[in-house]
Amino acid sequence: MKGIFFGAFNPIHEGHILFAQMAKQQFNLEDIVYILKTGKDENSRKEILNLCIDGQVCDRSFKSLRQAVTELKEELGPTAILIGAEDFSEIDEDTLKILGASNNFIIALVGEDSGELAVPLAKKLGINAEYIPAAVSSPTSTKIRKAIKENKQPIGLNDEVLEYIKSKKLYE
Repeated sequence: MKGIFFGAFNPIHEGHILFAQMAKQQFNLEDIVYILKTGKDENSRKEILNLCIDGQVCDRSFKSLRQAVTELKEELGPTAILIGAEDFSEIDEDTLKILGASNNFIIALVGEDSGELAVPLAKKLGINAEYIPAAVSSPTSTKIRKAIKENKQPIGLNDEVLEYIKSKKLYE
């Protein structure tokens, strides 16, 4: 079974990478396919993903998890959906029904308090959901962008990614 990890990854950081590694091991996933949410600096975010992940980057991006799952469902087959608890709370009920209609989907959530709240909602809709508590405290992408904009050293990025961001003058 493959895992798909949908998100903005703006930028991807150590928390994202650790979560994907934990989910891959916990669910015995063959591979993780990273799917970008459409938005600003999409090509740069895709290049950053390719620099630092162990997995595939989908060649297409999508406005929402619902669109990605709907369009890629047949292509991917049995799939574990990896999503942060914060993003899960933004998924509408129709998306949850699409996921729940296929018994091949597992949603793995990571985060803090919001992850524990999202699991009962998913299970109520017939979705096999599991909560993976954050193993380490990792800054959010928002905090990383803010540090870069303020010309401070961000925490949670590997050197290669930080160098790429600086060379492209992203988030300034």
